[in-house]
Amino acid sequence: MTDEEVVSKLIVPAGTARSSAIQAVAAAREGRFAEADALIAAGDAAINEAHEHQSDEIRELLNGKAPEPVTLIMVHGQDHVMNAIATLDLARQIVGLIQDRSGGERPSEYRN
Repeated sequence: MTDEEVVSKLIVPAGTARSSAIQAVAAAREGRFAEADALIAAGDAAINEAHEHQSDEIRELLNGKAPEPVTLIMVHGQDHVMNAIATLDLARQIVGLIQDRSGGERPSEYRN
């Protein structure tokens, strides 16, 4: 698999996760908490997909099956994954804060 193919398996689901997180905050701001929760869950599923691909590549590298030089495009793909994870984490907290301020009930994963 080429670097570009590997990176697309990271960037596409990471982009989906990041978009879901941002949409979740927007939904919460409009009081649509069930939708916000569903969007966070969709973002989690997407980032898990990216993480699986990331783990596969790390395993291949450790087993000597992947090229060792790290390319800029691979770093770019990893950057997208990490930014999506951070965005999801922040969105989860922001949705929780919005629910707190509105008096809405929150799922347990928002109670940190």
